[in-house]
Amino acid sequence: MDINEYISSGILELYVAGALAPDEMLDVERMAEQHPQVREEIAAIEKVVQALVSSQARNPRPELRARILDKIGDGDESASIHQLDTRPEPAPRPAGTSMRYLLAASLVFTLLSASAAGYFGYRWNQTSNQLAAVINEKDQIAGDRQLLKTRLDRSSSDLALLRDTESRVVDLKGLPIAADAHARVYWNPRTSRVMLDKGSLPEPPAGHQYQLWAIAKSGPVDDGVIVKAADATGFQQMKDVAAADAFAITLEPEGGSPTPTLDRMYVMGKL
Repeated sequence: MDINEYISSGILELYVAGALAPDEMLDVERMAEQHPQVREEIAAIEKVVQALVSSQARNPRPELRARILDKIGDGDESASIHQLDTRPEPAPRPAGTSMRYLLAASLVFTLLSASAAGYFGYRWNQTSNQLAAVINEKDQIAGDRQLLKTRLDRSSSDLALLRDTESRVVDLKGLPIAADAHARVYWNPRTSRVMLDKGSLPEPPAGHQYQLWAIAKSGPVDDGVIVKAADATGFQQMKDVAAADAFAITLEPEGGSPTPTLDRMYVMGKL
């Protein structure tokens, strides 16, 4: 192949752009070793590409932009990036060479831009996923911290009730329906707080739930249903009670009843 035809075929521009297959890249490198014209052409294309990439880092001066537009408007096809350089230029190249250089530079810049966009897009997605994971972990830690704080506050409150000298301890003993059952109520008449230790109440049958009652002169007062053993640990905070002479626990339909079922009273204790 004639060397000038080889140079004008466009393969050197694709070589600089990295758009050739590996074997084609090796062919170009062999041609560059054998022909100085090919090496010079590759160097010239790389120079234009570097100039184009560098120009993207800053905006041109207004007067420089005007000069370029004037050249384009005058139809001067010999105008090129090299003509804007004040340094002496090598011997002029054939007409159309500058246009090929610009096309090659544009191709390389497009490929670089696409690669950069893909890379930074990948990094952005990766960073976004990591940020979401950190935020999720932070929310999880905040939730766990709040749960621990709630439990600590409750434990402190329960301990204060137990230590209060005005608190009454009421032992609820098993009745004939469950002679071995027992429970314990801690009640503070001053604060009206009531706390229950379920003790050894039998497991309630399906569809039923235990309910605590405060028995006063006016009659029994609902003090709240008792959560099932599998759902609770330790003490259970019950409803506040202002006055009571005794406490009792009955077995009621799940959710509780407005009045106690007396024939299902399991434990009872008087003050």
